[in-house]
Amino acid sequence: MPAKTKAKPARKTAPAAAPRAARKPRLRPEIPVEFWEAMADFAAGRWVDMETAMTQPYPGDK
Repeated sequence: MPAKTKAKPARKTAPAAAPRAARKPRLRPEIPVEFWEAMADFAAGRWVDMETAMTQPYPGDK
């Protein structure tokens, strides 16, 4: 007579990952908060290339 086997439990799947922009960065002590703030600025489109930053006056300056 064959041995009885236990039914395997249903496989649990991970929930769908949130979109990249909605994820919070994991805070790591070796990475300063300013870095994450800069990454958020870049993702929001608030950045300027180095050449422009070094040669053009700031918009509020005359």
